[in-house]
Amino acid sequence: MTRISRLYVLLVLMLSACMASASPFVGSLTFVGLNDGDPVDDFYIDQGISFSGFTAVAGDYYTCEGTQITCSASVANGAVMNVAPGFTSGLSFYFKFGGSGDVLLYDQPDGQGTLLADVALGPAISLWEPFGFTFGGLAHSAVFNGDMEVAVVTMGGAMVLPEPSSMLLLLSGVGSLAYFKYRN
Repeated sequence: MTRISRLYVLLVLMLSACMASASPFVGSLTFVGLNDGDPVDDFYIDQGISFSGFTAVAGDYYTCEGTQITCSASVANGAVMNVAPGFTSGLSFYFKFGGSGDVLLYDQPDGQGTLLADVALGPAISLWEPFGFTFGGLAHSAVFNGDMEVAVVTMGGAMVLPEPSSMLLLLSGVGSLAYFKYRN
């Protein structure tokens, strides 16, 4: 391989790596893998996401109720979620009964820069209330004002999944249909 060919291959690899890292984050965070009471801090740093004011809670959300598995986080007033690659389109999560406050999205880390959204959370009336909203722009931080507990934080346009009981009902219906079709 000639020297120019090697340089070309190296340049293509470097550009593709830069383009891959420049893509906005799309996905969900569940807080599974922490210990109860641990600060979330840099648990998701490999995805470019860091937290301040978030503390892992074990056995509280539907999917881990009564266990020692962490699957939600207690959020202090003024807590910040920084997302280095940014995220677009939407933010959603479940928040626990009794929680209320608001969420502010900014185009810079640490709640700095231009305010992209300021959305109030009404008081949760069920055990785990789904909450989500859409916005324009590329957000790099979310500031959570109010005291609340959150689970399944989803960024990038997808709204929160139905709570597990609705999902189980849907899956049991689909399973029943498949069973009766197979049986006949």
